[in-house]
Amino acid sequence: MSIFNSIEYDDIIYRHRQSSDLLWSLKTWHHPLFDNKEQSIKSKQLINKNTQILSIITPVHYKILPRNSEQIKSDVLNSLALKYTIETLNNETNTYEQAKTIIQEMSHRLNLRSARFLAFIFAKIFNQVYENIYIERNSIDYIYHLYCLKPINSSTTIPSSPITISSTLFAILNTFSRSSSSSSINSDRNLLPSPLITKHYITSPRIIYLPTHRSYMDFIILTYLCFEYNIPLPCIAAAQDFLGLGLLSNLLRHCGAFFIRRSFRTDLLYWTIFDEYVKTHVIHGDYPLEFFIEGARSRTLKTLLPVRQGMLKSCLECYFHRQIDNLILIPISINYEKVLEDNLHANELLGIPKPKESKSGLFKSIQILKKSFGTMIVKFSQPIHIHDAYELFKKRQENKSNSRCDTFDRCIPRGIQPRSICQQDGFNEFEQNFLNELSYRIVNEQQCLTIIYPITVTAFSFLNSSVVMPKNRSISMEQLFIDKNTLFIENTSVIEDFSTHYQIFWPSNNDKNNLKQRLLSIYSDVFELTGNNHLKLKMTGDRLVDAALIMKMIMYRNTCLHLLAKPAYILLACQVNSQ
Repeated sequence: MSIFNSIEYDDIIYRHRQSSDLLWSLKTWHHPLFDNKEQSIKSKQLINKNTQILSIITPVHYKILPRNSEQIKSDVLNSLALKYTIETLNNETNTYEQAKTIIQEMSHRLNLRSARFLAFIFAKIFNQVYENIYIERNSIDYIYHLYCLKPINSSTTIPSSPITISSTLFAILNTFSRSSSSSSINSDRNLLPSPLITKHYITSPRIIYLPTHRSYMDFIILTYLCFEYNIPLPCIAAAQDFLGLGLLSNLLRHCGAFFIRRSFRTDLLYWTIFDEYVKTHVIHGDYPLEFFIEGARSRTLKTLLPVRQGMLKSCLECYFHRQIDNLILIPISINYEKVLEDNLHANELLGIPKPKESKSGLFKSIQILKKSFGTMIVKFSQPIHIHDAYELFKKRQENKSNSRCDTFDRCIPRGIQPRSICQQDGFNEFEQNFLNELSYRIVNEQQCLTIIYPITVTAFSFLNSSVVMPKNRSISMEQLFIDKNTLFIENTSVIEDFSTHYQIFWPSNNDKNNLKQRLLSIYSDVFELTGNNHLKLKMTGDRLVDAALIMKMIMYRNTCLHLLAKPAYILLACQVNSQ
């Protein structure tokens, strides 16, 4: 546990308010791989090479400029897996035309011009609705340097897999398929890792961002931050529901969003196209990927379980196929002091249908620009290197079984038959166990980055008295500080012995008046003052409105439930034993 310290963070709102948003959006954007002055000469030498050295004794590849959206679509349409699926469905007419329509509707058209326009628009919005947006400096610097080219000396060794006859055969087949393909595009095709290293320069890594999902802002904030810090812009998986937003959906598409159906397991053609579309981004490493492992926004502000493993499975399959030598996952926690759609979430939890995404709804939401939503804090976890995580998992399994299992290494490549055709997940039991462990590790890393805001403690204090809250229930500032110290402060906290992986965002010097005014200003629709300066909920007497108010308090309390789980288990066991 630690108190939030703004000195360790970069406040981008404060910086933007000191300058022009227009000039900032028109700034010179430097890609760390291609535009960094320290490495530009060496990078350009690699980029300008017309041919790529193919050898099974080096894991080093030449990096060229990222493919554009048309090249990516062409690669998907000419992939062997999609051709196999189309031949399997040859009894259906116009299958290839359907595939072209699907990929056209799905694909992004990422370009910097649209990203600049989005950055300008949302700089205005963020400056209006947020007091601060804090970003960890060290995390951003680390991610930036992941993209920088570094020389490898001839004596350097890297983690590698053993070269086998089957792996050598796979490399030869891979080389043959590239040379024979008429639609191939020069790119950083990955080769089999090997302990024999030559002196070259490595490519930028394959990075996947995995943020929490609590608000619509989650789709924008990471692209905004990447533009701010000159980090390659990610491609974002978004639901097809957003296609109803008209111009905004078109802007999102040109800023890296690709739109997918929420469910398509029975549609073999769509499943194959989606799978190949994700894999081509991972294998080529043109752009980082961003998707939400929870699958949807969490209306309760708790982590949604079980996690959705579909996209993560497609990414890992590239590693198990030996098409890439590593994959870097970065769990991210996006913490909101006040969630943009908390009223909408509360109504949905009460059974009121979710309004459909539309242009009219978008225009109605402009009124939120008049409100303050406090502070946003974005925290990045330590990157998870799949190669290291998988090797560690193998060692643990070997130690358990005291023998080496043949399924630990995928020596023979799978066929071109896609998972959609064979109706199997494509993973053996060992790989599925690794995927399950990895999924929950990602969730745990996200939860370890939790920020406890004053609203969480306030909601806990209001809801702690009884299951049914009295209508005239009020809380004094003194009681609020007692509950905060009981729950979250070192040496007195009930959860200190169970978890230290959280920070609490609290007014400096424990100023009670400052805290009270902050709660009343940000949550003006929730709290009001009583005659004795206590906080009280704004109950109206309308059952539905009051129920939505209580539901919002439950939502904000839920943000700390994972911290209370372990002590709750112990208390429950003690209670059962005492009875």
